[in-house]
Amino acid sequence: MANLYVQIAVFPSREAAEAALASLRQRSEGVLALHPSVTEPLNIDGQQFHRALLGGFRSVAEAQALCDQLKDEVKSCVLRLR
Repeated sequence: MANLYVQIAVFPSREAAEAALASLRQRSEGVLALHPSVTEPLNIDGQQFHRALLGGFRSVAEAQALCDQLKDEVKSCVLRLR
């Protein structure tokens, strides 16, 4: 499932989303090495936000396993198709 992503959070700016992804990479000690990070703009009621996403998952089970692994590091973990 090349289009499967894990959303770790939503931020008010692209820079904040990128900073959160970079910080998570540093704290997770290589767990995310195979999962490229990306930000995605999102408009909610006329306001711009940015999703912080991790990709490169081959299955829902693999993505969910990463969510389970990161449960102490992130506030939420949502699977998304992109």
